[in-house]
Amino acid sequence: RESPAIDIVRSLAQSKVGELMVCDPHVDAKHFTEFPLHSLGDVLHECPLIVLLTDHRQFQEIPRRALQEKVLVDTRGLFR
Repeated sequence: RESPAIDIVRSLAQSKVGELMVCDPHVDAKHFTEFPLHSLGDVLHECPLIVLLTDHRQFQEIPRRALQEKVLVDTRGLFR
């Protein structure tokens, strides 16, 4: 299943904007080898900048306190 999110991630990777940590709880990392997938916990722990490109339930359940020290780009309006 292709979504606009994958195109955005591909574009960011090609632009070499920095290290990307990609998380998609609906994709099995064993069957997706284009770039590494990371757990949501690892992304929240490691990344100072979070870009939400989908509104998966797991992302909706992120506690606001976990995002307190982050720069958040919320393209889905989950944390208005």
